[in-house]
Amino acid sequence: LKIIDTDIHMSNNSIALQACKAHIKDIIIYGASSSTWKSSHRLRIDDSNWSRVSLHIDSFEENNGVAGLISIHNQIEECNWTLENTGFKLLDNEFRSTIFQSINPSGPSQLTNNTIEGAYGFPDASIEILGGDHVSFIDNLFLEGVVGLSFINAQATLSCNQFEGWDTAIKFKEKCDVFMNPQNGGGYNRLNGNR
Repeated sequence: LKIIDTDIHMSNNSIALQACKAHIKDIIIYGASSSTWKSSHRLRIDDSNWSRVSLHIDSFEENNGVAGLISIHNQIEECNWTLENTGFKLLDNEFRSTIFQSINPSGPSQLTNNTIEGAYGFPDASIEILGGDHVSFIDNLFLEGVVGLSFINAQATLSCNQFEGWDTAIKFKEKCDVFMNPQNGGGYNRLNGNR
């Protein structure tokens, strides 16, 4: 499935079910906060605007095939993106007032050169990694909010990231292996003006 140069409007409580591999490019997708795009297969999103439509990818759903998310150069606003049991690559995106949650990431996963702008009033972290395989964070800019990045029983490497203006920049729960030093591939992270 390819969707190119299109506007998609999702009304209240609408659900789009993606049951095959899909590539979305140069689209505007918008809806109500109760709108959801559900996927059990690989999804690639390029050069698009995604607003107020939740995304849920679960590779353990029935008839799932190969699942995963590749998101390159997108603007994501006011929504929740939840991935379960799948790997992901997020490159050059802008997340505004969005919660990205990866539960049990599998395979190589990375966030590189993204801007994450938080919002006050959200109880969850802007980016949350729960368990699973290793996740790499490289050259990301985290700007202002309650909790920037949360790890729960997770494995990660942080390299050259910047955190500014957070109530809590990075939160750790349970057993986490998070490398933030050059000897283990991380390091050079900057934490400025966090409370």
